[in-house]
Amino acid sequence: MGGAPDYTVDPAWMDRVQQVVDWSLEEGLYVMINVHHDAWMWLRTMPTNHDEVLA
Repeated sequence: MGGAPDYTVDPAWMDRVQQVVDWSLEEGLYVMINVHHDAWMWLRTMPTNHDEVLA
């Protein structure tokens, strides 16, 4: 992920995620994208910083 303020996700990485998701769906699998390793960095401030976290 790129730096602030845009926090741009690497397009090549997102293309790879899409490819793997597409393969899974084509095989009739369910797909869940789990970002639990990322959320702790910002979600923990939700009670005191609600609007900024949602943005």
